[in-house]
Amino acid sequence: VKMMMRSRVGMETSREEEQVGRGRGSLPRERVWLYYPLLCIFVACVPILFLFGMLFWGKWSWGRWGGRGSNTSTSRNISTSTGSHTALKTLQFRAQAAKAGFGPDTLAPLLWEHCSVVPGPPGRLLLDLQVLLFRTTGRWSDHVLGQVARMPFSGTAYLHARTCWLDDTVCAFCERYGGQEVNIVVLGAGYDTRAYRFRGVGGVHAQWWEVDAGPTQDQKLLALDLAGVPRHHVRFVPVDFSSQSWSEELDKRGLDAELPTLVLWEGVTYYLDPDVVTECLKDLSLKYPRVIIAFDYFISGWVHWYIRWGMKLGGEPFLCLFNTHTDVESLLAEHGFTIVEQHLCETLRTRYLPSDGVRTMGFFRDFGGYVCASVGTNPS
Repeated sequence: VKMMMRSRVGMETSREEEQVGRGRGSLPRERVWLYYPLLCIFVACVPILFLFGMLFWGKWSWGRWGGRGSNTSTSRNISTSTGSHTALKTLQFRAQAAKAGFGPDTLAPLLWEHCSVVPGPPGRLLLDLQVLLFRTTGRWSDHVLGQVARMPFSGTAYLHARTCWLDDTVCAFCERYGGQEVNIVVLGAGYDTRAYRFRGVGGVHAQWWEVDAGPTQDQKLLALDLAGVPRHHVRFVPVDFSSQSWSEELDKRGLDAELPTLVLWEGVTYYLDPDVVTECLKDLSLKYPRVIIAFDYFISGWVHWYIRWGMKLGGEPFLCLFNTHTDVESLLAEHGFTIVEQHLCETLRTRYLPSDGVRTMGFFRDFGGYVCASVGTNPS
């Protein structure tokens, strides 16, 4: 099991090579004295770019999204009614890392051009200014915000590490089952691009399934079409996680549960009710005998009241937080899962974040973890 889920794609990689994953790169020199003046200029440019974009491209932009996703859902999460804002933010962080030269999601900047909160070319300029700030000062704009909010990570660092880890997980899974038919299910897909970046990797015959709230999925489909990204090999399944069974929806569309199945559950668990998380794990263990699930989770210690309030105000509140890492392990064991690997902040920082030998990009402290688990003891 551990061999299958090596952090590196190559199955014969040495122990020393395994300690460094994808996404590593050189880190610009840190210039704190220059960071704050440039950050002020950047912050001042945001409303200007937004107004300029709305004035010249707003009608075009809202015309694409207008009217989509306006349903009568009573869910506490806006992703089921107007589309996920955090999914867009995740896309922005991935696009920033890719444009800076070390992020693996090379399709993210392309999708960002068609999904940006700031419409039209000003949205691209906003991304370029972010990258310029990082290359000039060695810090992203979210660095100071994360420190002021007493968060355990800066957004770009967290999303970069998570993206790299799940990329490695997908590649290792495909290498393990090369030449076989498999399922890869992306739960809460957002603007995930792995189905398009890793199509055919390892010689595996993968059926990709993307499951997400309808409004968010509608926006992504439009963005993929506008960007010219082929999507005919992916099956899209709209689901309201708070009121529908995603596994039943997949069954209706013909997913073969007997095949080896990798489930990516990225950036989702903390937005769901604890009962929904438990039910999801239960469904996986009962219906998919050859399943492997990979997901991230948060512990409650760092989530201060103002962070909870801010997330609730934004329409996507934190609902499922664990008290300790042991609680996650116990929950998985309760439903018949065996942990293949679990990475905490220190391992992720060392393996994935760009470094100059003394410091790493952003900051990364104990937040929770990334865990990969399989049903039983043998994923094959």
